[in-house]
Amino acid sequence: MVVRTIHFARSVAASIDETPDRGGAPVGLRVMEITYRSLRPGDESQLLDLYNSVFAASRTAGQWWWEHADNPAGHGEIMLAFAGPRLIGHVGGIPLGFRQGRQHVRMSRIQHAVVHPDFQRRGVFTQTLVRLMEKLTAAGVDVAVAFPHDGRHSMPGIMRSGAFHHVFDMFRWVRRFPVTGRMPPDLHIVTDDHVRFDTADLRCAERLLASCAIRSRRDPACLNWRYHPASGRRYAVSRVWRDEQLAGWVVVKPYTPAGSLDLVECILPPEPELVSAVLGALAVRFRGAALDRFTVWSMEHYPLHACLTDLGFTAETRPTHVLTAPLSDRSSTSRIDPSAYYLAMGDSDVY
Repeated sequence: MVVRTIHFARSVAASIDETPDRGGAPVGLRVMEITYRSLRPGDESQLLDLYNSVFAASRTAGQWWWEHADNPAGHGEIMLAFAGPRLIGHVGGIPLGFRQGRQHVRMSRIQHAVVHPDFQRRGVFTQTLVRLMEKLTAAGVDVAVAFPHDGRHSMPGIMRSGAFHHVFDMFRWVRRFPVTGRMPPDLHIVTDDHVRFDTADLRCAERLLASCAIRSRRDPACLNWRYHPASGRRYAVSRVWRDEQLAGWVVVKPYTPAGSLDLVECILPPEPELVSAVLGALAVRFRGAALDRFTVWSMEHYPLHACLTDLGFTAETRPTHVLTAPLSDRSSTSRIDPSAYYLAMGDSDVY
């Protein structure tokens, strides 16, 4: 394995990341030696310590191994940055199966980008990402995708890698509790805290999302891994039955810091009466969880979008930026057309 070394002084930091150096470098590190390499066995402890300290999080080793060892789409790629023996940054690429028309492509979701505060604004993030992208290309990944929320720092750092295109922006659509409406007599709604999927769920999703050309693969192995309790997140699934036939399903995640019940997967037919009944049942189910609103990703071309707006969902102003980087000939230029995409919160909501 090749380990690359970059030497740079504070005076040339701006030429590397196009961001003025505003200080913060440790005393005695006027000239820094930064080395970059892939994750090795034994690095996990330092990596978790860095992630948890920078984000004030409590991510565990179990959650880490769930994401990187148990992912049915394969192991991710992680690039690390060191100042001497000290881990100061990392960026990961998480495998995600994706459909582009009738063909399957290998996608990697860029995630877990973190740089120690002492070394921020010095090009470390961008340089780490550049090396990760080289690693993903060599591994045969077809396309990388990133979902930055921060348009001032993380998005410019990604764009400076030179690999990504800003395709479009996603917005969260919000509807406050309560949701009231008549329960159609032919509907039966069951909400389960034990999230498991089978082929009937997948056939339902294929039917309702058939008009969307570019979307993540929803197979039982992927979904059962994705929403497993080992993730450290609490999920539930609501299924809607009509005359003993599965009509649709929704995966929800209570997000108490924002007081929201996130509809991370919303696979429902565009029928206002049915959708209203499902939302009403969910509002009752999570009434005691200090939540007061639903949130969902949506775009005008989504099959369910008009139904959501008719029910009073409105867009928030803060966007999530969708960035893609084609890495092989299998990554079609049709990816630049936003109306071809179907992306749900669950496609980006891995921690």
